[in-house]
Amino acid sequence: MAAGSTLSRCFTLRNGSQIPALGIGTFATTYAEVSRTMNAAIEQGYRHFDTSSIMGVETVIGTKVSSSGIDRSDFFLSTKLWNSKHIHSEKRIVKALRALHTSYIDLFYIQYPYTTWKSGVKIPDDVWNFYDTWKRMHKLVEAGQCKGLGIANFSLPQLKAFVEYCEKNDLTVPAVHQCEIHPLCSQKAIVDYCKSKSIHVAGYNVLGSSMMKAALDPKIQQVMKKYERSAPQIVVAWALQQGISYLPKLTSANRIKEIANIDFELENHDMELIDSISAEAGDKPDVRPYWLDSDEVIEGPAADDDVELIDRSAEFIFGHNKTSPLANVQWQWNFY
Repeated sequence: MAAGSTLSRCFTLRNGSQIPALGIGTFATTYAEVSRTMNAAIEQGYRHFDTSSIMGVETVIGTKVSSSGIDRSDFFLSTKLWNSKHIHSEKRIVKALRALHTSYIDLFYIQYPYTTWKSGVKIPDDVWNFYDTWKRMHKLVEAGQCKGLGIANFSLPQLKAFVEYCEKNDLTVPAVHQCEIHPLCSQKAIVDYCKSKSIHVAGYNVLGSSMMKAALDPKIQQVMKKYERSAPQIVVAWALQQGISYLPKLTSANRIKEIANIDFELENHDMELIDSISAEAGDKPDVRPYWLDSDEVIEGPAADDDVELIDRSAEFIFGHNKTSPLANVQWQWNFY
């Protein structure tokens, strides 16, 4: 990979859009952190920014992009549909467009294959499920409100079933599947399956806990020493060489600059060495809502979307998972 080429490198999606290879995620990030990050990132040359309504920072991203003096078409903005908003995807995207100060979103994701009421209680599948959501989201593309559709955090069985459903029912196959990816959680089976179906993979990584663990791994240390590069630089190079768009959470101006120009390539042996970490120990994700391990369906009443209710769906889901970075976040409950 030539020096200086990282931020200008793009991958082509199945819908013809170009997605930048390197971007910035906003997982569990405060408004102030995102503001500082956006300033440093835009100045450095980053144009790919990924967020979600549940993060509560769409407005600051939109403000920074619209006031940058750079054409909107030069940016790639993606956001997500939260679990409790599936039935009202049309309202959600209108509010996202307003918050992001844009007339269209480049990529609109289903954030999890899980639909809930505002209370956080799961909606029974025979009432509403994410297949119903996907059908409705096609109208958003037709209306020009988003250019492409993606899904995120699907397990391999869920992903296979979803793609099969799309193919059988003449629905658009997702352009992108976004999931947690780093050397301790390579998700190789999912990556391989997506490639076989021409679904691009975008990997997010909380460059904190997972990076600290990875930096301590003897195999990563071996590669770091060989190339004389930091753990984040090694991890980003490893992801990009697999054809994965990478979306690390970045808040440090030094880190933003550090990974902006990956001017080296890992040899095949070193790629395989890094792959072997999770291949031998199994994937160890940092983010895993507890309900992914449960098939329980809890019935509950529908909430009136016109009534101002506190949306407890994030608290219900993540509050039970003590290992989640979200467990200790003080949430502002205005997710619109």
